[in-house]
Amino acid sequence: MKKLNFTHLLAYTTNSKNSSVGEDFSVKSYQHPTVRVAISGILGALCATLVIFFWFGAFTIPQVRIADSLMPLAFIFGYAAAIGLSIGCIVGNYYGFAVGSTVSFDIVGGAVANFIAAILAYTT
Repeated sequence: MKKLNFTHLLAYTTNSKNSSVGEDFSVKSYQHPTVRVAISGILGALCATLVIFFWFGAFTIPQVRIADSLMPLAFIFGYAAAIGLSIGCIVGNYYGFAVGSTVSFDIVGGAVANFIAAILAYTT
């Protein structure tokens, strides 16, 4: 396995045909099960953090959630993003429920809505 450094990553992201990158670092490298679990965890933590950090807009009557800007990542990461964003929504809404800013239906309902939206974005 070849060692990657910054110049290899720069050459990969600019889509140049660099023979030193090799076949070890492919476009579909995020399809490995471990990587998908890591993507789900990272997106879930980021979603929950954004909901909690921007609580002043997330739990008002017109819910303006900065965390929902992560939803287009479902086009790239598919089911991993759908699961991660749903778990992040559960954690963020649970925080809102714990401080008394949201209702209990929002914990499950918001997560299901995020999951369905992410799956529909990925499959269509």
